[in-house]
Amino acid sequence: MPYRARIVRSTLLSAALGLVLPVGSPGAPLLAQSATGEAPFGDKVSERILMYHRASPTVGTAGPLGRLGIIEAKSVGFRAILNLAATTVAAGQDDRAMAEFTLLRYFNVPVASLPSDEQVREIRRIVEDPTNAPILIYGQQDQAAAAWALVRAAGGMPPEFALQEGKTAGLRQLLAPVQERLGIRATAPPQR
Repeated sequence: MPYRARIVRSTLLSAALGLVLPVGSPGAPLLAQSATGEAPFGDKVSERILMYHRASPTVGTAGPLGRLGIIEAKSVGFRAILNLAATTVAAGQDDRAMAEFTLLRYFNVPVASLPSDEQVREIRRIVEDPTNAPILIYGQQDQAAAAWALVRAAGGMPPEFALQEGKTAGLRQLLAPVQERLGIRATAPPQR
């Protein structure tokens, strides 16, 4: 096959597989961050990753991902994803298969609402493994942020600081149960 035909053929094949991304586009890989193992900042992530927060230099949290969110996670430099949902197969999605397709490491720790102590230990083991960094933890609503606060407290961080990290990661709806679990009394909002 002539040289020009081979180039055209490989370019068309790459484009068909979605491997050619214009530099500077929202889906373009962040080579500096993926090379250093850092989670991207929010300005590098599109709306395909709902409720995204950079919880730490190596951890991001999000709401439900879906297929496009998983592809986006790979394109912005995540090496692994941790799904806190029970299953996504019933919803017509298979997050594990999509993660394998995009060459992301996939982990699943099914959590009903808040993770149990055993689940917190498992999440912590996955998150602290440097081969998984950067990792995106995702679940329903602010479930990932709640899990992050509990993981940080289990790692020895004072409960008040762990709660603050959870809030920074998007903890809102599960705030009261996390406060209770950490032994922190809820404070009333200031009176006007």
